[in-house]
Amino acid sequence: MDKKIKLAPAHVGISVPDLEKAVNWYDKVLGFAVISDRYQPALCARVAFLERDGFCIELFQHDHPNPLPADRREPDRDIATCGTKHLCFYTQDMRAMVRHFGVCRVDLATQIFSMGENQVLFIRDCAGNLLEFIQKADSGRKI
Repeated sequence: MDKKIKLAPAHVGISVPDLEKAVNWYDKVLGFAVISDRYQPALCARVAFLERDGFCIELFQHDHPNPLPADRREPDRDIATCGTKHLCFYTQDMRAMVRHFGVCRVDLATQIFSMGENQVLFIRDCAGNLLEFIQKADSGRKI
């Protein structure tokens, strides 16, 4: 691709069985606010866009959802299934994130572990979808 053609991240899409519960979870736990919420007949789904700091999450609640397979809830087993894996965020203070997750009763998929010089943590949202958090070794860098 011609490098002169600019690309920028727009959003990530996540299917959930209960949109209201997911909207509340993403607000309470990660500070995302709803910018739109409507039913899309062509998709047979209610679709909500949430935004924080210029990044959007698109949540889908399909009329007849298929349950999340058990392997998709485990980081080390999920990578064996082809497809999109997880959403990842950088944090400057992993310990503060873990304390916040404790207050919010977030389901931790892993404990903090090292990947190279970085600290990594996986959690599950209220529907079991994996989210990753990374604190770079150079945590003084601006996020």
